[in-house]
Amino acid sequence: MILASIIRANLYFFKKRAKGEAKEVDFVLEKDRKINAFEAKINDKARYEDCKGLISFLEEFPEASFGFLIYTGDKVEKITQRVYAIPWDLLC
Repeated sequence: MILASIIRANLYFFKKRAKGEAKEVDFVLEKDRKINAFEAKINDKARYEDCKGLISFLEEFPEASFGFLIYTGDKVEKITQRVYAIPWDLLC
């Protein structure tokens, strides 16, 4: 809630169960009709499998702009056309 109040955005999460598998996104921020999804992982490598929840979210909500994997690595990486891995250090 603190993050959402600082940037004056609505904060949500996403969880979908399909075929016995749950896909989720840690944070979904909506501001001025723009939607972005965020998944946080303590991993120094950006892995495609860590982005499955983001990809599922973007498929379910095509109006969303981007998905971001926040991780402990050291470089920005493009995972898919709309999913990027961003080092935690760049956010602090």
